[in-house]
Amino acid sequence: MSAVVEAKKKTPAMYWVHTAITLLFFFGFGQLPAIEPLTPMGMQLVGVLLGFIYGWTTVGMIWPSIVGMIATALSGAVSMKDVIMNGFGSDTTVMILFILIFAAIIAEAGLSKYLAMWMITKKVFFGKPWLFSLVFLLAAYILSALTSTVATIIICWGLLYGIFAQLGFKPKEKYPALMIIGVVYAATLGLSSLPFKAVPLAVMGVYTKLSGITIDFMDYVCFTIPLGILSIIAYILLCKFIFRPDVGALKTLNEHTFKEEDRNLTLDKVQKIIFGFLLGMVILLLLPSLLPATWAITQLLTAIGSTGIIMCIVAVMVMIKVDGEPLLDFRQMAIKGVQWDVIVLTAAVMPFANAFIADETGVKQFLLGALSPIFAGKSEFIFILLVVLLTIIMTNLCNNGVTGVLFVMITYNFASAMGMNPTVIAVLIIFCIHLAILTPAASPMAAILHGNGEWIVGKDVYMYGTVAIFITGILIFVVGLPLANMIF
Repeated sequence: MSAVVEAKKKTPAMYWVHTAITLLFFFGFGQLPAIEPLTPMGMQLVGVLLGFIYGWTTVGMIWPSIVGMIATALSGAVSMKDVIMNGFGSDTTVMILFILIFAAIIAEAGLSKYLAMWMITKKVFFGKPWLFSLVFLLAAYILSALTSTVATIIICWGLLYGIFAQLGFKPKEKYPALMIIGVVYAATLGLSSLPFKAVPLAVMGVYTKLSGITIDFMDYVCFTIPLGILSIIAYILLCKFIFRPDVGALKTLNEHTFKEEDRNLTLDKVQKIIFGFLLGMVILLLLPSLLPATWAITQLLTAIGSTGIIMCIVAVMVMIKVDGEPLLDFRQMAIKGVQWDVIVLTAAVMPFANAFIADETGVKQFLLGALSPIFAGKSEFIFILLVVLLTIIMTNLCNNGVTGVLFVMITYNFASAMGMNPTVIAVLIIFCIHLAILTPAASPMAAILHGNGEWIVGKDVYMYGTVAIFITGILIFVVGLPLANMIF
């Protein structure tokens, strides 16, 4: 028995191979002769970039990010002290940390199920299969935007299982498969909708480091929400007119289809208070974009910034006692909610982004020379088409946050050199990296989807998901690009 246990615990040999390759990129690539116009410093930083990409893809997020920070300092482009200060001390990293702690109490309070049931049990949706299906996916989108995406998927799937059982749907039938996939697609799009979710925030932070431009939160919302909702509507239209599952049983849907305990959910005192803080956070983060700059409240919120707003909200929730207990147990929520891979990755790329494109590295000139044969003579539309296409492909093969950071870094200088608005490119990339459901490596949500072997088969994800992403890609150019040019 002990031999079997030991065998299970043995580290695969390929892990060490991947580790060695990652370290060679970090510390060996820069020893090669510099390829003009790269300088020796530029060669070292290209090696760091390759180490990041390879390490994040093969061995994980944490240690490659930490080692990459050390390699960045050893390149001579920035001191180790500045790497730490600009990484872990950056406004973006701190904001993500507090956002994750706040999100943990939202999930812990169980608000998601109440909000979902409140939305989908309205009588107006009964007897209308596709209207009900649309509202269900919109509920998943909204819940994911406001709370935990993974919790949203689990809760919505649980509700669907109950509905399927009541109405006679069987696992792996077309309609259940489409809705199971649709929930993940809608929830993943929900992640892109608000600029203070972890992945959009990290990518926007890198863009701000590169460009000095801060993307306005309200502008961002005005771009992502219409595009996200249209994508969900397009998915339902695909289901109704192209995939055409049998939805006859849904015409009998009524309030008794749902379990009594689900129909009669109510918010207790603590949940009401936490829900109030959730709404308050969203409003306070968007207010500086809505109110006149001369108003005192606008000046106050601008002075403390988005990070300060989140910190104040968390501090007040820790300070408030309900029945003798803190409304937010900071230590417990930090344990449950903080995704350290996101924190450390963000801390690593913040100082690296500035160092990578510094004039003394030659990287900007190298990228322009390398990409010119691909993009030279191409119109702005073709450039954006290639960026969107490559981003969607890459985000379905590896981590979406990593894809977003890398594509923003690579395209920023080229877009600027071509006279394009780099902010438009950045927000398109942020939206595209959330079209990540096709492979288990695309995102944690995609991994959960592919693991649901009871209700779907793998080919369903690839077939239905690919068509859905293709239609959303069309929407990006028909609606998203003109909207982004108008807003930004």
